[in-house]
Amino acid sequence: MDLTPEQDRLVKECKKQAADIAEHRRLISVLSAERRNSARQLFDLIGDLAGTAQALEITRQTLAGILKLPRRPAGPALRPLVEAGLLEPGNLLCILRREPPPLEASVDETGRILVGEIGEAEPFDTPSAAAKKLSGRANAAWTRFRVPSQRWATLADLRDILKSQEASGS
Repeated sequence: MDLTPEQDRLVKECKKQAADIAEHRRLISVLSAERRNSARQLFDLIGDLAGTAQALEITRQTLAGILKLPRRPAGPALRPLVEAGLLEPGNLLCILRREPPPLEASVDETGRILVGEIGEAEPFDTPSAAAKKLSGRANAAWTRFRVPSQRWATLADLRDILKSQEASGS
């Protein structure tokens, strides 16, 4: 049976993708034990999405890059700052505006950001989600939230301090 040029191109593309899949499986098999399960789940998800030859345009480098991305720790984004003592439960967080008053939230003992009145506050795991609730804008929340008890440092400043402490081993 003779194939059209388009069919021939698709067959060649499928063969190349089959070779790429074999290489991906080989790469996955050498991953560390902790990452192996999540890598298989990711590979299965990509396989499900790649039902057609046109859908599978992910290269070996892209997949390898995805598998090497560090995972964001589960839980509230400010938890590491609370655990390091850079933030304390009850600390006030402020978003300064052109016109007073500033928008205010606080931090709880787990590192969640509480927005609203005491006893009725809504908890948020990320500064972006809390900023969106307070101001309607989620962008640049790490630099918009300031901590009055830390000389008005931004959350980004405190995160940088924590990173430098971790890097120096203190």
